[in-house]
Amino acid sequence: MKNVLAGYTLRVPLPVPNVDGLHAGLAIVASAMCALWISAKTETRKAVEARRKAEKALRELKEQPERAEFRVERFELLWFPVVTASIQTMEITGVNPGLPHCAKDAVPLGLDKNEWVCARCGSRHPESLADTMVLDTISDLAIKYFQERRPGYRVLIKGRKSA
Repeated sequence: MKNVLAGYTLRVPLPVPNVDGLHAGLAIVASAMCALWISAKTETRKAVEARRKAEKALRELKEQPERAEFRVERFELLWFPVVTASIQTMEITGVNPGLPHCAKDAVPLGLDKNEWVCARCGSRHPESLADTMVLDTISDLAIKYFQERRPGYRVLIKGRKSA
């Protein structure tokens, strides 16, 4: 280095670190271990987050009610009742008998004045097919079919008993 103000050159030796091969190797291994530790910590954080998301999705899936649709042939018509049940508590929470369908065409019947009419073939059925007793019969059959396929579920609907 040259000292410009004084006009002379100053020779200062730079310190040379005293490093041997063993310490250099240990330093390299230590830095590699730090890099691996940081990488493992990041991967662990990602895995924990993925596990939380999966647990949340599973919990939401278990909370959704199970639905089962059946085909019932009664009173010269088709019915497609839907039974709703809770998977967690193993209870049948609802049943919907649905609309009557034409047995020939499997088309939902429409109500025309005092009769159920098929829009495709024109067959007519009395309005009393949607009477409470008929709907209860279809609902009871749906519950019976559900319990045959999934034993252990109990009925949690007022006025209904397990089939």
